[in-house]
Amino acid sequence: MSSSPHIQAVLFDCDGVLVDSEVIALDVERAHLDAIGLRYGIQEYAERFIGLSDSGTRLAVQSDYERRLGKPFPPDFFTVMKAAYRARLATHLLAVPGAAQTLCGWAGPKAIASSSALAQLETKLRLTHLWELIAPHVYSAEQVAAGKPAPDIFLFAAQQIGQAPQACLVIEDSLNGVLAGVAAGMRVWAFTGGGHADAGLAARLMELGAEQSFASHAALRTALRGLV
Repeated sequence: MSSSPHIQAVLFDCDGVLVDSEVIALDVERAHLDAIGLRYGIQEYAERFIGLSDSGTRLAVQSDYERRLGKPFPPDFFTVMKAAYRARLATHLLAVPGAAQTLCGWAGPKAIASSSALAQLETKLRLTHLWELIAPHVYSAEQVAAGKPAPDIFLFAAQQIGQAPQACLVIEDSLNGVLAGVAAGMRVWAFTGGGHADAGLAARLMELGAEQSFASHAALRTALRGLV
């Protein structure tokens, strides 16, 4: 690692890294899709859709539905599903254990670079008492031209905190997110401490370019201290 660029800043994904929302999304979204006859295996769904923007997910799901079922996609589906997701978040969302300590423990520049909409990000971070630890540096794919796996959101977040891409470390839990971080020219570490992570996730993320993987915030904090 001695030849790697010196890390000045950390860019955190939000869902599945700081807030344990992906496990909720997987449950709610797959149940609603199953109800209209569009069925996905949990690993297939996670690999394709975790880390995608809302618009990217909508387009892909609609295309799958029309191709598989041969009829128009239900027009109110996403409105109903998102309402159910928000209701579940309000009662069940927790921070990933140790997330607050990790945010507090990194004294250098930091930001969130997420596929979620800005309003959702603020809601999730306030529900889990993390907002004050990183705001105002909370950035969304809705602020850039292309969501993950394109690099745009990470490049945008780095620009907002005044850091060169090669000086940034990305913390990601999704295949789309790792691809985005690598495409941005940043170092990427995988995080598998969210409730949605399966036993093979770390290996899949490292195959795509993550340098190493951490199954808890305690382990991640130890590694981050080694960068200082």
